[in-house]
Amino acid sequence: RPLLLNSVLLRQNPHNVDEWLKRVSLFEGKPREIVNTYTEAIKTIDPKLATGKLSSLWIEFAKFYEDNKQLKETRVIFDKAVLVPFVKVDELADVWSHYIEMELRHECYDEALKHVRTATTPPPHKPSYFDRTESVQNRVYRSLKLWSMYADLEESLGDFTTTKNVYYRILDLRIASPQVILNFAGLLEEKNYFEESFKIYERG
Repeated sequence: RPLLLNSVLLRQNPHNVDEWLKRVSLFEGKPREIVNTYTEAIKTIDPKLATGKLSSLWIEFAKFYEDNKQLKETRVIFDKAVLVPFVKVDELADVWSHYIEMELRHECYDEALKHVRTATTPPPHKPSYFDRTESVQNRVYRSLKLWSMYADLEESLGDFTTTKNVYYRILDLRIASPQVILNFAGLLEEKNYFEESFKIYERG
């Protein structure tokens, strides 16, 4: 009966992300049906007409494979997900951040760094974050969420110079939050770069 109701609701609005996720949950314990449902949902939903967060459907699909220890398939899903023409840049940033976090969970640190560098590389013409005539893929390089993640990764996996470079790029893009300024200035103070730290506070 719940499946029948779900089918009716999806006929009324085939672009309803939450109903597709509900349908997946109705097939719990049936992996083949789950994969078929995710695949059908992705083929059916038009990103421009989607109600709910389309990114969450892709993230959950990837997570299904990860939970089943199928890392290769997990990456295939994420690689497709980052090419989806989402309506909002935040959704693409969400997909990238989950992709990066997945690599970190499996201690694939080089892969995590590779993804965050790809996501934050600007296209040659560097469009505005809010320019809706541009694809989300061309605008995600200005996502503070991804840059903050990049700074954290460099601090953990890179060295002082690579971390400093990331912070300066955030400042150059003019997307730094007060917290980013505090983190950067704090890092410089920690390394005894007091004059440079003071300049960062001034710039902030």
